[in-house]
Parts: sequence; structure tokens; C-alpha cells
Amino acid sequence: MKNIYFIHVIFLSLILSGCTSSDDEALVNDGERKLRQLTITQVENDAATRSLFDLTRASLTENEADNTLSAFWTEGDKLSLCILTDLTFSPSSSVGTLTALENAETSAFSTQILCGNGDYIAVVYPYKNINTTPTTNDVTFSLDLSGQDGTLGTLANQYHFIYGLSRITSVTDNTASASIQMKSLLTICKFSFKDKETGSLIPINSLSICFTGDSSFGKAGTYPNSTFIKVDNKLNVEFNGIPGSYPLTIQCDGQKEIYVALLPTLGDDPMSFRFAVNNEYYGEANAILNAGEFVDAPNLKLTKQTNN
Repeated sequence: MKNIYFIHVIFLSLILSGCTSSDDEALVNDGERKLRQLTITQVENDAATRSLFDLTRASLTENEADNTLSAFWTEGDKLSLCILTDLTFSPSSSVGTLTALENAETSAFSTQILCGNGDYIAVVYPYKNINTTPTTNDVTFSLDLSGQDGTLGTLANQYHFIYGLSRITSVTDNTASASIQMKSLLTICKFSFKDKETGSLIPINSLSICFTGDSSFGKAGTYPNSTFIKVDNKLNVEFNGIPGSYPLTIQCDGQKEIYVALLPTLGDDPMSFRFAVNNEYYGEANAILNAGEFVDAPNLKLTKQTNN
């Protein structure tokens, strides 16, 4: 988990340089906190630091010609947010919902919330499948990975885990504004499977994924069914999967290609995964999964097991 944590510290230094608090002080704002119309505008990383796999928007479309995904916002997309500076005073009033204002690759987001100049903000997508838990010290955004159905549309709407941190830099009596850079936290995988003996594609009614050995995210035979990001009022960030006691299972509708959101792996060594399709075909594969990456994994060969 430390590897992921340090990645996010570097990310935070890029978007909050010059305005982060010291390690020993909670965040404070320098303006009156009141109900305002808050507008946050997404800005891009510069060309030198932008990732090829930076899927930091809600809607996803596959470009089959080059095996990539493109991402964009749709007007009305919902995001979760928390005013980190306000946690000590009123955790319940510090959380809210942002709404995308445009159909575009880069959108502004808006909401009405109690805020003031200098307030720090955590923003997370999606809203629909997120459980937001604020305390007086931190806020945790938990995402349930179970319930995936193998379609790209459902994945984009409910399992495409994105976050960013920002600070309000301008206020009037009734408005507040900020800018934000976002980061994708999970890996989007596209799977298809072949019968090892016949070479035919297998229609997928269910897919179960688990580790073959113990890992930082859980023991062999299991896979996290949920994940979380936690941000405290000193801007410390933690991201991890919650170890489960069983595999992650995706219920499908007979598709021959499916999409699954998975946790990124840790370190430079491949991790070994075991796949079970329809509780009938089984196989293993090794992979390195990076946050924000699209992995096309076609025609993985599985062996059919029969009870003789």
C-alpha cells in the first residue's frame, strides 16, 4: 500500500504546490464560510506530465482501431465532494454533490455548499456507487466493486473511480471558484476467453477473479470486493483495497467480451490471477496493472473441467 500512497503524495504536490498545510496544522480557511454556488473547473496536466492512460472523465468509449479508451464528461454527471477545511466544525455539512455542466472532454462542475475562500476540497467520481463517511478528522470514500455486469457503460457510471484535490481561490458574497486536476485510481480491463481445446470463444455468464497467492490486497483465493480513498484534514491520502474472503464475481449476459474494473498491482513484478468462467472453465494469467490504464486481454485460454 505504501507504493500507492507515495504516488498520490507526488500527485498532490503537483496540484497543491504552494498552498498545502504543514504536517502539524489542520487546514484553515481565510474567508467567511457561508452558502455559496461553488464552481470547480477541471484543468489538464501539462503535456510533459500527462499520462497516456489518464482516463479522468466519466464516460468511456473504446477506440477499437488502436485498443484505447477515450473519456469525456456528460452534462449532469454527478460527483461526490467534501470540504476538508470544514470537517472539524461540521462533518455532515461538509459533504455534497457536484454536477458536470458540459458535454466535453474538460468540464466545470457546480453545487451549492457551505464554503469559504481557502477551503480545501476532495472530489470523487462516481457519486452513485460511493459511500461517503466524514468524521471530524477525515473523510472516506468507499467504492463497492461487486455488482459489475461486464458492460463498459455500467463500469463508467458506477465503477470508474476518479479523485482530485482542490482549493477555493476566489469568492464573492454568493459564489466560489476553484480548479482541479483528477486522477484515475483503478485499471479497466477488457477480457475474452477461449476454450483451450476447441479454440472457440466462451460466452460469459459469470466471471470470478481471485489471487493465486497472498498479496497486499488479500489472500490466495480471494479478491477485494470494495476499495476506498481516505483524505484527512492535513491532506494525507490513503488508497487501498479492502481484503475480501471470496473472489470478485461479475454476473454477465452471455457476452463474449466484458469490461472489469480492478485494483492496480503494487511494485514492478506481475501478479498472478485465477479466472473461472461459468464455474466451468478455469485458468491463470500474470499481469502488471497500472492505475488509469486500459488493458485489453483477449482470448485468454481456459481449460474446461468436467466431473467424470
